[in-house]
Amino acid sequence: SSAKASDQPGLNMRGSELIGRTFMVHQAIIDGRGKIKFGYGVWMVTGQDSPVGAQVRMVGQDGVILRVETV
Repeated sequence: SSAKASDQPGLNMRGSELIGRTFMVHQAIIDGRGKIKFGYGVWMVTGQDSPVGAQVRMVGQDGVILRVETV
């Protein structure tokens, strides 16, 4: 049986370790959705609208989408 490779390997493992950590907004959060850069990838986030470069803290995870709040 071939397991489907995840688009973002290791996220489920790493997600809980990232809670409480601060990241910089990579793609502005608009209408509650944006992206942060972490490690080798860019991750979808949900949270308060924030401009590129704003600091956000990870507070939770919904599948592959990370929940953040403005620092």
